[in-house]
Amino acid sequence: MAPPAAVPLLQVPLKLTDEVAWEGPLGDHIRDAYADDPANYAQPIAALHKLRQDMRGAPSTADKTARDLLLKYYGQIELLELHFPLDNDNLVFTWYDAFTSAPTAQSSLAYEKASVIFNLAAALSRWAAAPFINDNFLPAPTRDLGRDCIRVLSDLMVAQAQELLVEKTLADLKPGANPTKTTAKMIAGLAHQYAQCGRDRQCRRLGQLL
Repeated sequence: MAPPAAVPLLQVPLKLTDEVAWEGPLGDHIRDAYADDPANYAQPIAALHKLRQDMRGAPSTADKTARDLLLKYYGQIELLELHFPLDNDNLVFTWYDAFTSAPTAQSSLAYEKASVIFNLAAALSRWAAAPFINDNFLPAPTRDLGRDCIRVLSDLMVAQAQELLVEKTLADLKPGANPTKTTAKMIAGLAHQYAQCGRDRQCRRLGQLL
């Protein structure tokens, strides 16, 4: 049996974001809440700024590099949140919808976190980040972070992972051998998944954008 031709996989676009001015809002909080000189914290603030700038460049890097940058930045803002209230009008996070490129600006750390996790999931083509976005960030301010969009993207990524497994199983068959019953069931299940997606209005709409 000839090896099956590999089917091109869908790639979820990553969200883009504008630069964030950390120095003013963090400096004001240090001065007001701790009665300390913000200049004493210029180096760590500059390091945070550089880390986010590196994260902004993640879409143009390889998956492993993008993953590491996104995870490192996410970890830093989690730690930062323990000491600084980041939800204030002076600290604005602007992200662009992954599908429409429409900008949305919010003074919300939850929005920053959700957008970073969306990019992490997109970079890895996995579904594991979807529960955080669905459970912790509703209602979503942009369509790409909406529950229906995340659900469809998650289903597509799971289906594609199963498709790769089917392709590998068929490619490993000895010449002249027929697929096993288990493999046939896998293929039927995969076909059913894609058929369900084809009947889903949100999935068809998203398919026009991917």
